[in-house]
Amino acid sequence: MITGLPLAKTTEMVLEDEIPAEIVEQLTNVPLRIDYETSPSSEDMEEILEAYWELFGEYPTLIVIDNITNVEGVGGEDTDYSAGLEGLMDYLHGMARETAACVIGLHHVKGEYNNGDKPIPLNGIKGQIGRVPEMILTLHKRPLDDQTSLLCISKVKVRGGQPDPTGMTWAELEFIGNRMSFKDVELQEVAPPEQQWEDDQRRQQEELEWSG
Repeated sequence: MITGLPLAKTTEMVLEDEIPAEIVEQLTNVPLRIDYETSPSSEDMEEILEAYWELFGEYPTLIVIDNITNVEGVGGEDTDYSAGLEGLMDYLHGMARETAACVIGLHHVKGEYNNGDKPIPLNGIKGQIGRVPEMILTLHKRPLDDQTSLLCISKVKVRGGQPDPTGMTWAELEFIGNRMSFKDVELQEVAPPEQQWEDDQRRQQEELEWSG
């Protein structure tokens, strides 16, 4: 994402240990840490946060859990799926308060929305865990060409704001998947209704003059 190179190229660089010096320098001071534990427990996450504190002298401003169903104790044989998720949401809510970080948990949706090609409402989230989070965003894509899509972001819940639980209103980002590139959509400038009306009147007058 930082370099703008295709994912296939950056993967090749890492596997062959041939990362250019300028990229190494660019990434050296980025305060980013990734843990690849497949099923982390709450103790694992707390240990990671404390290690980050020891290294940087502060907690991270952004914590991402990808995804919440992989956290130990959620959806296990002896745990009710929804109850486990609800408890995890309470735990992550407390983490956000204690660290002052933005804590994001990625989650799945119900089967009918798995293709990601249509707006996803609040009740399309798997497990119905909408009580605790301050904000819930759902994502779907609209292809523009072979490489580029519009990533549509629906604000289906926001505490103290104006959500649309249907998911039918959204903001858009231009997304290139093979580069993990995001950018704002360039909107075409649209004249206000009054200006459009004046333009129409002028065009009609010009057509009359030409026909005369």
